Amino acid sequence: MATTSGQITEQNKRLAREYLEAVENHTDGRIENLTDLVAADVVNHTPVSRDELTPGEERGIDLFRKHTEAVTRGFSDVHFDIHDMLAEDDRVLVRFDVVGTHDGMFMGVEPTGKPIRISTFGLYRFDDGKLVERWSESDLVSFLSQVGAIDL
Repeated sequence: MATTSGQITEQNKRLAREYLEAVENHTDGRIENLTDLVAADVVNHTPVSRDELTPGEERGIDLFRKHTEAVTRGFSDVHFDIHDMLAEDDRVLVRFDVVGTHDGMFMGVEPTGKPIRISTFGLYRFDDGKLVERWSESDLVSFLSQVGAIDL
């Protein structure tokens, strides 16, 4: 029996949720099953894995792991409050808040122990059951304000 477009869309929404849950369920900052969820040649169009924000894209699972684990090391109790999830064809758009305690280095900011909530949009493209592209926009100015790195 052939897979319908609606089934693929629902499968991709499930995959997006599984990816976010894997990040939430990390152990000591490490996401154990990342290679089960993300393609080896993944393209990350908006990485925040360095100590500073830099534009550009990164390619490959090793740099993707570095990006993703920068979040889990910066916020050991990170979780995502998902507000909306929309899907069409091979793409899933998720509107969510990144919530946690800033208890590790993130974006060059030393740990503050402060609670954070960062409004985020993530667009994920899937192929053959794996994440192959990621775009994200987060309110990083709000994050910097919440941890006292800048005054608004």
